[in-house]
Amino acid sequence: MPSFMDGRKEAGKLTQEKEAACIKRIDDQEANFRALAKDFSVSMGRFDVELHDGTRGMRVLIPQAAELSDNGRKIAVYSNRAMNETTVDLVTAIAEAVYGSVETVKETSEKLDRLIPQWTERYFQELDAIASKRAECTSKTSADKR
Repeated sequence: MPSFMDGRKEAGKLTQEKEAACIKRIDDQEANFRALAKDFSVSMGRFDVELHDGTRGMRVLIPQAAELSDNGRKIAVYSNRAMNETTVDLVTAIAEAVYGSVETVKETSEKLDRLIPQWTERYFQELDAIASKRAECTSKTSADKR
């Protein structure tokens, strides 16, 4: 016949399994977010280098803008509202510059200089939110123990 101590051990084991599953889910979310952010950041770097080349017109930037837009939209779908809005603003500014031919390289550069730091800030806020979710994994199960 199982004893009271056997039941407590089993409950402790289940709690540990719940915590581990929760942490793994958050770790996977963070890994996916970091991979998407890396692709977006690399695309942004390529676009920025081409933008400042100065020897070619904006239309030459269409392939880089398309890649950047694709990578940005992947992040926008996957992230929180603030990160989504900042990413969409950045991608929209690039699309307007490349396809609209209204802005000069200088105006586009100034807009990007304003938007890229906002995106970077949102990136770190998103990582902080993920870390908070991870911490909740253990605090929820700790509360269950009480």
